[in-house]
Amino acid sequence: MAMTVDIDAELAKRDKARRDRMKAIRDASAIPMVKVVPTKPEYIGPLRHALTGIGWKEGGEAVEWPLDQFTRRRIKDGSIKIQEDESAKPAKSSRSTATE
Repeated sequence: MAMTVDIDAELAKRDKARRDRMKAIRDASAIPMVKVVPTKPEYIGPLRHALTGIGWKEGGEAVEWPLDQFTRRRIKDGSIKIQEDESAKPAKSSRSTATE
């Protein structure tokens, strides 16, 4: 008596395994993103990320760029700087330190 194999179930299992492998590869090779701001107002218009094309809006508020070689070069040459994360800063106490 020959064993019958459900081909659809076998293909679905292989497809899921392939998708899981591809997701693991994508996650492992993901480039981290950083929030950057221009150091001078004149950089707002012409300066854009080379690969993604991400630039600034009129106000020049922070945008997310991938932390790749292009971004590192712009940080090093002083065109942009990484915006400090507000949640990473220590909270300032609203209490007065003066004794009454």
